[in-house]
Amino acid sequence: MNAFNLLVITVAAIAFTAIQYADADAYVLSILSLTAVVMLIKRNNINVVHICSIVLITALLEYCIILLTSHQKDIPTIYWGSFIFGIQILICYVAIKILILRTYLSRKLLTFTNSEKFNEVHMTHAEGILAGLYRIITLVLWLALIENLLRHLEQLGISKNITNIFQDLTLVYDNYEIFIYPLRAIICGVVLSLLVVSKIDTERLERQQAV
Repeated sequence: MNAFNLLVITVAAIAFTAIQYADADAYVLSILSLTAVVMLIKRNNINVVHICSIVLITALLEYCIILLTSHQKDIPTIYWGSFIFGIQILICYVAIKILILRTYLSRKLLTFTNSEKFNEVHMTHAEGILAGLYRIITLVLWLALIENLLRHLEQLGISKNITNIFQDLTLVYDNYEIFIYPLRAIICGVVLSLLVVSKIDTERLERQQAV
């Protein structure tokens, strides 16, 4: 991936970060629209279609979980927060595994659907970058989950002498958008970069390693 591709990802990341701070719902529509457009433009590239499908489904599932947050009702925060963060962690974990095995899974899928494109399956720059981003998001979600548990220990009947120690533990809670929004925006940048680069130049990499 050359300097131009990095520039594309950087500019897109900044733009989508700004969109998220302006309106979270607008961001969801933006990433879904962006992914759908890239899939449409590169519809003949099976690798781009499959990668974008992973991002699209992951974004949709995450948004559904976010919509659930307004339906807490009488459920204790310690349980509800653990459920919300836990499901998000699971979604990211599955996305990471699928990205790591993307070429293998793509070939398996094509054996049942479209064998003509079987030999067109190859690695791109996106799988590794996206898997790394989802790993970082998962780490933030784990920290948020742990913080939620510690701040609401009183709901488990723990002594106030202990729970008061963690009452002011709100680092992730107060800065959640700062941690998550740029990461999601970079994901958008990576998806956009698939319009330009959709295959790893293995021959060039081998030549560089041989030097």
